[in-house]
Amino acid sequence: MSSKIKICFYDSNAIQLISDSYHPSGGAAKQVLAWIKGLSLLGNTVILMGSHDNPDLYKDNNSILISYNEKKGVKILRYLYIRIPGLFITLKKAKCDYVYYGVPGHFTGLLALITKTVRKKFILRISNDYLVDHRYMDQTDSFRKFFYSIAFRLSDYILCQNDYQLKQVSKIYPDKCFLLKNPFIGEIQKSFIPLNKRLYIAWIGIIQHQKNIPFLYDIASEMTEVNFKISGNISSKLSDSELKALDLLKKLPNVELLGFINADEVIELLKSATFLLNTSHYEGFSNTFLEAFSVGTPVLTLEHNDPGGIIADKKLGFIFQNVDELKAIYSNETSLAENYSILAQNCINYMKNEHELHVQCQQLNEILSRKE
Repeated sequence: MSSKIKICFYDSNAIQLISDSYHPSGGAAKQVLAWIKGLSLLGNTVILMGSHDNPDLYKDNNSILISYNEKKGVKILRYLYIRIPGLFITLKKAKCDYVYYGVPGHFTGLLALITKTVRKKFILRISNDYLVDHRYMDQTDSFRKFFYSIAFRLSDYILCQNDYQLKQVSKIYPDKCFLLKNPFIGEIQKSFIPLNKRLYIAWIGIIQHQKNIPFLYDIASEMTEVNFKISGNISSKLSDSELKALDLLKKLPNVELLGFINADEVIELLKSATFLLNTSHYEGFSNTFLEAFSVGTPVLTLEHNDPGGIIADKKLGFIFQNVDELKAIYSNETSLAENYSILAQNCINYMKNEHELHVQCQQLNEILSRKE
């Protein structure tokens, strides 16, 4: 039987989400909130830590600790006299055994260094496939590469979302690498809306380079007989070609851009969607997949975004390589009608068996306990 643990989750976006459900954030922050809820229900001591521009909001909350005011100080120099001291002080105050961070990057290396200095164990969660192969290293500078590498070397546990991540990381760190699927914090539906009452294809995500907006435009412009509902904030870092594709997308009569919507609205959007469409250049295990599966909505995605091949193997949707293949899948109405209920039920069954909150948190508890 696993012992109780004391764990600190470092995620500033998760702190923002607690007070503002409309705060734009990726799946990593939502995953942290799921771990916190599940581990707490199992009787573990859990603390959420991160930076914030208004620390006074949480000064009386012992389960949320603010490491530093993220807007205070002179740029770059503030790391030396505000941020690093703040991390030291707050990690000591946390009195935990483990520190978890969910998005590898250069900051992760700094956090890992401080975590080890104050004699706590560091848990690194892999959030995306591109972070474990040449793609991250190809697009960053030497300074960031150095601290990024430190994060992996100093980690006591490296938690992977899928088989690809596990295979890549195990080549270098086989003794501290574990496969742990994402927990789901929401409700898994017992039934699903039938195909004849589903009205559109849904696309959900931050509108940024990773999500491949030009390809999304190509699909929507070629499938004019299908309605698309697109949800997500628009990144300020889009290239000229991506901005052009977004502008063209807005002008299509079969496309509705909803902007950012909160978690409850996402679920309602997915319930009436025929499919959730994913067009990304790369993913890890998209939280939107879990949200779609939980309401019996299958996924349409590219092969390199199918985590561990589950969508193809467990029949949770369809894999396509180009627009023509996607059109063929969607236009075969007879096949779609015959198989849709099976796909939808597969999605719900998969969520119950593989991502139920209590089960995943129990597995995390056991991984940490047995390596003591």
